[in-house]
Amino acid sequence: MITNSAHSDHDRLPELALLRLTAQWGAPTDQIRVLVLPPDKLTVPGRIPVAALIENVGNRDLGALRSTGGMWVIDGKEYPAIDRPRWDGNMNVPVNEVDVRAVDLSPAISTPGTHSFSYRLLGATSNQLTLEFRDLRR
Repeated sequence: MITNSAHSDHDRLPELALLRLTAQWGAPTDQIRVLVLPPDKLTVPGRIPVAALIENVGNRDLGALRSTGGMWVIDGKEYPAIDRPRWDGNMNVPVNEVDVRAVDLSPAISTPGTHSFSYRLLGATSNQLTLEFRDLRR
């Protein structure tokens, strides 16, 4: 899984280049587009690590993007406390670069069954994932 990187070199990975070309990104704004990646395991209880990729598709650098909070929407309910914007280091996301928000959705998804989630940031909405989670204890 792609995770938060202190050095922002993850945007040069071949896997990310393929996602940028072929994935079903959400509706963009004139500045960004967002893609949510699914967790590796679809089990509860336990951590549910997911990532939102945020690409600067505009024509100017976004100087404070990494410190700007977004909103995770899980089963139709908003969860602002799940997002993890950065508060130190380089906040700038240059044109055509990608930032990553890696979070744990387990505070909002703790029961087996079908759950849907997406991410909103600065007017852009990601793709929506609808996944079936199974009980790890069974």
